[in-house]
Amino acid sequence: MNTEKKKRGRPPKQKVLETTGMTYEGAINYALDKQVQSELDKSLADKDESQLTDDERKYLKRKKEKKSYTLNVRFTESEMADIKAKCEQYGYKNKTEYIRDCVRTRVDLTSDNSGYTEVNRVMKRIGSNINQILIRLYSTGHIYAEDIAEIKRGVNEIWHTLLSTQSKPPIGRLLTTSPEAIRPSTAYMCSLMPVEQTAEVLPPTSEPSVNEEQDAQKSLPIT
Repeated sequence: MNTEKKKRGRPPKQKVLETTGMTYEGAINYALDKQVQSELDKSLADKDESQLTDDERKYLKRKKEKKSYTLNVRFTESEMADIKAKCEQYGYKNKTEYIRDCVRTRVDLTSDNSGYTEVNRVMKRIGSNINQILIRLYSTGHIYAEDIAEIKRGVNEIWHTLLSTQSKPPIGRLLTTSPEAIRPSTAYMCSLMPVEQTAEVLPPTSEPSVNEEQDAQKSLPIT
């Protein structure tokens, strides 16, 4: 018969995962938020103070500030239900954290279309030149070397205009998830991060090949 006495004391603490009690969607959002925060903190740590933008300085300041103010807010039953649902969807452990992130998040719905306006202007001008070449082609029955060279110049100008638009400072990080499906804090931090280029776009060469030069020197009759 076993007569050993059990040791007295508190039972060992059970480790609880951070995502315990969250829905699958909430756990994914929680993990994404932590990943984006880690990437943002790492990128800002390598920046000099003089290189930081106002939004980046505000983000770093908020991390150091103490929560010294309290605000009592009343919600309707439906509003509270929405808040609870969003907390489950986004993986928030408490409603206060979610509401705080909603306050600090700024979503800019106005896109910058200045680059596309310039591309449209260039394409209209080049299209007008091509129309003149077509008129001359139908009237004479031939297309000449200077016409081919003009079309090539137009195509290259469009490419360079598109690349110039692409190389402008990005507004925020590209996300594969729609803004409605991610945490407000994630959307806020992504707006501070540079866009990740998913593919490299190369312009066509502006130097014609030897065969193209030989073809351009000859006039091409209509068949």
